Amino acid sequence: MRFRRVDAAKRADYRNAVAAAGVQAGNIGAHFWAFEADGEEGCFVEFLEGPEDEILARVDQRTSASLAVGGPLRVESWPGIEGLRSTQFGDQ
Repeated sequence: MRFRRVDAAKRADYRNAVAAAGVQAGNIGAHFWAFEADGEEGCFVEFLEGPEDEILARVDQRTSASLAVGGPLRVESWPGIEGLRSTQFGDQ
């Protein structure tokens, strides 16, 4: 999960990049979503989900440059791919 600040002038390009990232992720068995944070216009939360670390790394590598059209990452809450991996939910 990461946060990106997107200027109003770059919003259309960013939305196009998000759509393309979702397709690219889906093509290799992963998912990519981006949502605008409620009450904070231009602040998007990006999520990447996949079954294996290698797939997550490939999606990130293939989409990071195109998503940057919206602006730089504001916060990246993952220390690396290992911090993202969650394939099972339940009571801990």
